[in-house]
Amino acid sequence: DIKKSNVVIPHGVSQRKLKINTNIKKKVVNLIYVSHTSPYKNYDYVLNNIIQLALKNEKFKFKFMSIGEICDGFRIKNWKKLLPKNLEVKFHGKLYHEQTLRMIEKSDICIFASSAENFPNVLLEYMSLGSVCLCNNIEPMQSILGKAGIYFDIRIQHDLQNKIKLIMKNQKLQESLKMLSYKKSKKYTWNKSADLTLKFCHQVARKSLKND
Repeated sequence: DIKKSNVVIPHGVSQRKLKINTNIKKKVVNLIYVSHTSPYKNYDYVLNNIIQLALKNEKFKFKFMSIGEICDGFRIKNWKKLLPKNLEVKFHGKLYHEQTLRMIEKSDICIFASSAENFPNVLLEYMSLGSVCLCNNIEPMQSILGKAGIYFDIRIQHDLQNKIKLIMKNQKLQESLKMLSYKKSKKYTWNKSADLTLKFCHQVARKSLKND
């Protein structure tokens, strides 16, 4: 119920050239989650699902990479005790932006499981690199990604691992999602974000002058 001037302006992302690359057929599944490890990021759910998936699919090797601030080292130690032999988990902590982008590029599936977001730039970074995006099925992720990603429900115990299996089995789906997410990212540019912001500021200033 905002009665004064208001506008919704999306964030932007640097535009990059797309490189379609599908490696899952090589029996190695590279998963990444760029996020700090606070509870609302749902790392317990993500890792439990990946562990169960690895236990059921011993012919595959799974590599899970986490990039972001480590908020609870004790929980990480407990997670690592549960890992099967065919699952490798690495918590990299904070990395420089370009390092993070290189990690995303090498990944087959990019996960975003957060339960509380405003407008996650991480998701835009995934999309701008033509990633297969696997997201929690809440807003604003659905509005940003649309049909260019696969969604899971953290309230359903095995939903994430089922969606990973769906992606693993279908190379055409992987390629389609990569292209769709890349195209969708073109909607979000820093120039557009800056232009809309300045336009809005100009409108507010003009109204203020008229009122004076």
